[in-house]
Amino acid sequence: MKQDMAHLGGRLASCILSFCALVTVTSLTGCISSSDTAGNHASTTPPPGPSEAPACVTGSLQLIGSTAFLPIAQEAATAYMRDCPGATISVSDGDSAYGLTKVRDAVASGSSSAGSMIAMYDGLPAAPQTAGLSPYPMGVLIFSVVAHSGLLAASNITTDELRKIFVKPGEQGKIAVGRRAGSGSRQAFVQHVLSLNPGAPDKGNCPVPTGREFSFTHCTEASTADLLGFVNKTPNAIGYAELTGPLTDYPQASVISIDNASPTPKNVRNGSYKYWTVEHLFAAEHPTALAKDFLAFLPRYLTPDPPPDFIPCSDTLKSLGAAC
Repeated sequence: MKQDMAHLGGRLASCILSFCALVTVTSLTGCISSSDTAGNHASTTPPPGPSEAPACVTGSLQLIGSTAFLPIAQEAATAYMRDCPGATISVSDGDSAYGLTKVRDAVASGSSSAGSMIAMYDGLPAAPQTAGLSPYPMGVLIFSVVAHSGLLAASNITTDELRKIFVKPGEQGKIAVGRRAGSGSRQAFVQHVLSLNPGAPDKGNCPVPTGREFSFTHCTEASTADLLGFVNKTPNAIGYAELTGPLTDYPQASVISIDNASPTPKNVRNGSYKYWTVEHLFAAEHPTALAKDFLAFLPRYLTPDPPPDFIPCSDTLKSLGAAC
């Protein structure tokens, strides 16, 4: 009898915890919609479940696109596969536009793999670019300006100074390290920080860094990691990127405040920091069971303990406008 009562009590406690988790999560209201929205999309974010645990669907899934969101997606994919050995989830980069194009083309062609693909996109593209796809807003990605340590006298730069450096022809003595045209990081930087056309991005990558200054004023990199690597090893380089944690692997790169506002969730919420966008995932209108379960699992996984440069859509940001 005592054992039965103990078992019943344990199950009751578990039910209460699950109910509390459901009430806590569903009582939170959205986050913001990036101001770079160019089309009207209905939010199809799956409703949060009572816990972080996935349903554990077997099969394979591919996420492709944004290098800014890639580390977050990779961590979540690893967690899902750890709990669900029958699932295989790969995460590969390119850039936001590349990932969206790959998934959209797979859907348009009727590819058998279309339902098992998810595009990672920084921001929200125009509606015609997402034909046949459903959007799943995940949360706010907070981008940072990064410079080689010692390049700037203070760990702060003004918007006007950034324009002088990043708008061609640039500023002698400093290298503006940007991303290519398909990058969501670049699109958010141009729209929310520069607020004007900086000129076409350079073709090809920056040269291999030598540890010494270069004399040119602009170059581009294909990924977040490549950009950070170049800034880290080039004394007169400054760029921009999404950072999911400390710059441990890039000891000579420093995060720079913009107009005296540092890239923190607090400053995004109070409106003083402008360099951010809402990360959207895009999937076929009829995704596979694994894709659907992962899209439901991801917000639940991110909400309790988000990365320092990410604000989940379950977090309330009333001062910045509508829900994401």
